[in-house]
Amino acid sequence: MASEAMVQEQGTDLRLEMVRVIKAKRERVFAAWTQPEMIQGWFGGDRMQTSAVEVDLKVGGRYRIEMEGNMAVWGEYKEIVANEKVSFTWSATWSPGEETLVTVSLKDLPGAERATELTMLHERFASVESCKAHEQGWMMGLAKLEEFVTQ
Repeated sequence: MASEAMVQEQGTDLRLEMVRVIKAKRERVFAAWTQPEMIQGWFGGDRMQTSAVEVDLKVGGRYRIEMEGNMAVWGEYKEIVANEKVSFTWSATWSPGEETLVTVSLKDLPGAERATELTMLHERFASVESCKAHEQGWMMGLAKLEEFVTQ
């Protein structure tokens, strides 16, 4: 569906914002971000298989996603509004020492029976290179997410 990405530099804060319309109910899209068995079904895009997912879904709870090749992401949940928003810190083996923040917001599209607008804001990157690399990864990941939740 419709997708757009925008890399912004606001002051010293490098941020990536992506908007995607997904033909699936908001509850299913939220579950895909928060339930381990669903995360495992799409995370990593087509390039990497997810091998293990741990989720403690509460503010202050932690998550860890492991992928083939000793790759992993982990962090802490900062905000959770069921079926509307999830925000979490993001650290990854491929960006040592960098902790960023991801916020995923979901809303129903007016007039559409089963369509969700997903807005993902990923911010606090240490460098333009890291931001652009994450943009490529998220483009593949969100495409796989859409495919997964519309099956």
